[in-house]
Amino acid sequence: MALGAVALLVAPAFAYVTVAPAWAHVSVSPAQAPVGAVQRYAVTVPSEKKIPTTRVEIDFPAELHVTDVDAPAGWTATRQMGQGGRLVGAVWAGGAIPPEQSADFGVVARNPDSGATLGWKVIQTYQDGSEVHWTGPPTAEFPVAVTVVRRSIGAGLVTAVAMVIVLVGGAVAVLIRRARRSGDASRA
Repeated sequence: MALGAVALLVAPAFAYVTVAPAWAHVSVSPAQAPVGAVQRYAVTVPSEKKIPTTRVEIDFPAELHVTDVDAPAGWTATRQMGQGGRLVGAVWAGGAIPPEQSADFGVVARNPDSGATLGWKVIQTYQDGSEVHWTGPPTAEFPVAVTVVRRSIGAGLVTAVAMVIVLVGGAVAVLIRRARRSGDASRA
């Protein structure tokens, strides 16, 4: 019941965030990911000018082993290959992100086997040919989007939930045992 209530509260908030005006920086979701996992990333690109974005180029973090890219409806992805046929980047074109909106560009990759901070360099091109290079440090006007790959994501939550289940189960067992004993005592 409580989980359903949380879902009812979170779902509208998530929907609001995804359709909200795009006055923000390029971001990557998830912002944290587990080591060694195959992960689907969404690189969210906002169109902050009064003209549409018509091209997005992403240089993938070198630590990732990218296996696939997804294009939003109306867009075409061109894969950029590096040495040994490795997928090192992609260019999305043919679509448009309207002013004050954003679009998600999908990337499927295997995370590195050890912790790392991954920088996603993005070059955004507007309809007038102007570019925004999202390649700067965190304090820059146009910072690189970052994902932190860690050894245990959510392990504390899983442990806490497991502990609550064990405690509740133990409490229920004690109550059942007491009820049986008091039932046996009243029969005697």
